Amino acid sequence: MWFAIAVDCASPSACPSVRDSEVNFFHPNSDGSEVACTASALSWKGMTYQLTHSLDSLSVRSVLKVGGVSEFGVVFLYLVCGGAAFCAFLFLLWGRREQDHRKRMLYHYCFFASTLTALSYISMSTGSGISILRKDPGGSWRYSDPRLATPGAPGNENPLYSKEYAEREIYPLFYTRYADRIITTPLVLLCLSSLLNLPPDTLKLLLFLNTCMNICLFASTLILDLSRYAFFLAASCFYLALAGTIRGDVTKLSQTKQRGTKRLFEKLKGIVLTTFALYLVTWVFCE
Repeated sequence: MWFAIAVDCASPSACPSVRDSEVNFFHPNSDGSEVACTASALSWKGMTYQLTHSLDSLSVRSVLKVGGVSEFGVVFLYLVCGGAAFCAFLFLLWGRREQDHRKRMLYHYCFFASTLTALSYISMSTGSGISILRKDPGGSWRYSDPRLATPGAPGNENPLYSKEYAEREIYPLFYTRYADRIITTPLVLLCLSSLLNLPPDTLKLLLFLNTCMNICLFASTLILDLSRYAFFLAASCFYLALAGTIRGDVTKLSQTKQRGTKRLFEKLKGIVLTTFALYLVTWVFCE
């Protein structure tokens, strides 16, 4: 702790002469005195306030309070995260039980994809994987400045806080989800191809439809006027084409495989179709 002493030396004759000073590192009460730490950052009152504030931040009300997302949307994000974590647990369990090395590797790839999805959704549920855009008076969208939008805590108000700025329209950008899709969705489709030895044309078609679906969803997120719904409709059409290809040509090809391979394919098919559909449902509820 540093102390600064200001001396008014307007009149040189009255300016005191400081010849020596004593500096020690004693903290109140460390020398046996009865002085309370009421004015320091480590005072009992301050520590009690910090503990109470920390516990309040863990309450259900605070957990569900994420900027730009409704409480229902936050709950839905947590549910998707839980579903992805459960799938990751199943893939890990099935992989450890599988004796065939090739199938075990496929389970482990799917475990990696599901774990990455769960991590991306938990980051969005807590607000870490979301960028907040705020509309300026000119009508354009810019990244929100938390220094101007956060009022601060009681007794420790933020001097930069602007009520007019904080009341502007905001929009959440779920960038983490699209970073997750770029990695996980092609990986899962490649697992299906490796399992069934899909023809190159079928694999290219699946990857093309998946890429178009992700591009249209990302465009519907970045575009904030009514045309975004046209991109969302296009993404839904690409999903239906992808699901139809998997249910049709890919499923027919799986009928020629052994029983264990068919069983693994049915698991992967169900998870692929369900999770890809959840991408669309999440967009409806959260964006």
